[in-house]
Amino acid sequence: MTASEKQPQLHQEEKNTIPIRDIIIKERYRKEFGDINALADNIKNVGLLQPIVINNENNELIDGQRRILAFESLSKKEIPCFKVDLQKIVLGEFSENYYRKDCTISEMVAIKRAIEPYEKKKAKERMLAGKPCVKLTEGGNSSDKVAGFVGVSRNTLKKAEEIVTAAETNSEKYQQLLEEVDSGKMSVNEASKIIEKDKQREEKRSENQPVGSIPPEDRLLLINDDFTKVSRDRLASKRFHLIVTDPYYGQEYLPLYEYLAKFSNRELYDGDGLVFITGHIILDKVFQIFSKYPDLKFWWIFAIEHSGPSATTFTRKMFPRWKPALYFVKGKESANQIDTMPDLIKSTKPDKSNHEMAQSTVEFEHMIKYLTVENQTILDPFMGNGNSIIAGLKLNRKCIIIEIDKKRFDDGVNKIKESLNEMRTGDATKNDNEEELEPEYLYFKLKEDMPKLEKYLRS
Repeated sequence: MTASEKQPQLHQEEKNTIPIRDIIIKERYRKEFGDINALADNIKNVGLLQPIVINNENNELIDGQRRILAFESLSKKEIPCFKVDLQKIVLGEFSENYYRKDCTISEMVAIKRAIEPYEKKKAKERMLAGKPCVKLTEGGNSSDKVAGFVGVSRNTLKKAEEIVTAAETNSEKYQQLLEEVDSGKMSVNEASKIIEKDKQREEKRSENQPVGSIPPEDRLLLINDDFTKVSRDRLASKRFHLIVTDPYYGQEYLPLYEYLAKFSNRELYDGDGLVFITGHIILDKVFQIFSKYPDLKFWWIFAIEHSGPSATTFTRKMFPRWKPALYFVKGKESANQIDTMPDLIKSTKPDKSNHEMAQSTVEFEHMIKYLTVENQTILDPFMGNGNSIIAGLKLNRKCIIIEIDKKRFDDGVNKIKESLNEMRTGDATKNDNEEELEPEYLYFKLKEDMPKLEKYLRS
């Protein structure tokens, strides 16, 4: 008999099955099981990709109750399984180098969770017997033991459990994430980063009133006035998290940038941002203006690549193929940005029918998406044709727009209404069930809300 044949194996057989009636299911971590019928249909069509895990000693279920329920709904009597000898693991008879067998992270976490009650029981017995607590391995606890056995670090095992726990919330996204990690398509670190960023977004969202609970007239505030004269009492919001705008670029409009800097410095909270599109030829003057407001820290510059023809700057003999967007942060750090973002934005041809200086919505969507999270509020003090608010509404943000020119204000309001109708109509063609529409398309049930909104805007 060879040395390898003498080695105990984590799994008794690769294609083991067990009668479902023989499986012992005790108190489980998971209380809700989600759509079992959908899982059963998937198993019926493609098979069971991940066998359940049971304790070899007593057939107690370690991992896979949803799969068992799906098999039972398909009237199946047996189910594929992996059998784990937990007692041997607990007694320390396995070692990383001699008995190691690669496991999926689902198995790693299942083993860890199964071992923990053993370790707690033994620790309690030692305590009652008056014996000192003896570490099983140099690392210490069951997490170190399982991590060493499956050949990963304790930190990796911790991240693995976070992924499994997220999948247990019955989130389709996290269940898919777990499948990708188990299959090797994604690393534990990559999946862990996705979950961590989602947690950060959720924390930011929870700080603000959910968009769906806010009346239409409060989600969207449009003001026909000079933004330098608009008081905070009139802004229907205690704060906004990002000022995003596109002022005029010429030398004669530099006073607008002075007002913008002063307004941003006064109204933004620490960690909030200001991002605005501007022209190459006035960049030096713009930076001089903002240097007077040290609380507004220059953070980055974005390059917005032109999609079509652009005007030559004859005084400088330049033919620009991109335009800059400057990003300033109030205080020391950007508090609302979760993801790393690219600084090159490829624009699309804008609709200039209502505004000769109009931009496309692509650049606004890019900046709003990365520099805020859902439910937060954006403000544009130069409305133009309303593209910033259209981008904000698409991305589930609350929006405040200010425009001094009456004609542009009216044109912008009409453009916003048209865009809302397009969002609504475009999505309705894909799905007749109104309740299943994506959240960003539910800002306005147009038949009920538009008359109310129009009355509000004209008041």
